[in-house]
Amino acid sequence: MALSSLAAGRRQRIRRKADLRIAALQADLERLSQPRPAVGVRLAIRRSAGTALAAAIFGVCRWLLFTVASFLALGIAQDPSAEVHGIPPGFYIALSLTAVAGWTQDRYRQFRQAAAVLTISQAVKACTQARLASNTARPMKLTALANYLADVEKAVLKARRTRQTVLLRSHRIARLRDHAGQVVARLREAEARLDTEPDEAFQELAHLLMTIAENYTAGRVGALLPEAELTGRRSVRDRELIKLSIVVVLLVGVAIAAPLLGLPEGALLPVLAGVGILLLVAAFRRRYRQYLDLLPFFQGP
Repeated sequence: MALSSLAAGRRQRIRRKADLRIAALQADLERLSQPRPAVGVRLAIRRSAGTALAAAIFGVCRWLLFTVASFLALGIAQDPSAEVHGIPPGFYIALSLTAVAGWTQDRYRQFRQAAAVLTISQAVKACTQARLASNTARPMKLTALANYLADVEKAVLKARRTRQTVLLRSHRIARLRDHAGQVVARLREAEARLDTEPDEAFQELAHLLMTIAENYTAGRVGALLPEAELTGRRSVRDRELIKLSIVVVLLVGVAIAAPLLGLPEGALLPVLAGVGILLLVAAFRRRYRQYLDLLPFFQGP
């Protein structure tokens, strides 16, 4: 009885949180003279609120699992001839973390799919705040808007992967990649109008962002914007994988060179974490935190 009441209370809190987000998005769109969000967008916002906790648990479990596995591997590598009596405790910890991660993985995927809509809603909010800001506050608001639009660009370029509707080696990937690059080019063109026609640019950006959100939630990752909006636009390439590959190669080089420097025992992981964070900052700047979960033994500052 107590558990059911707790679960019911949590569902109500999640519903209220989602309702507040939807109401805030509708208010922002009204200020920008845009129609209310489509049903699919509202459902995505509700889904993100309902799966956020499970997604966070999955991320923590994945990070801890990699950390435990790394320490077990380091222990074996440092003394491979040591006798092992019984099953080490780390094995049971890793097994428990794997079970929890498997239980929350599906909700994590749902959250990832809905996260793009949240990113777009944040960009719409930034448009509203920049438009309503005073002359002294507007430069700061425009900087914030630029950061949110950069996050939207990343979400657009990753849309085919987060929606998980295309096989890894499908012949459709090339066309989807080109389309996503054209969408990013169109967003950048609208963003450039902020320097010449700011009021019109805010409305145009809001229209483009909500069109992308509606098509994304409908699964139309190959038609995020109409073809008429993209004609003549040169596709922007996604260099995320190239940058990440360079970071990994440099980290491997550091790991190989570290023993030659005479580092004390147990210092390898902290050194790799520090160097890794510096490399991520150099490659991705303020967005480096978004890549920490790809290299789970890093601890963000």
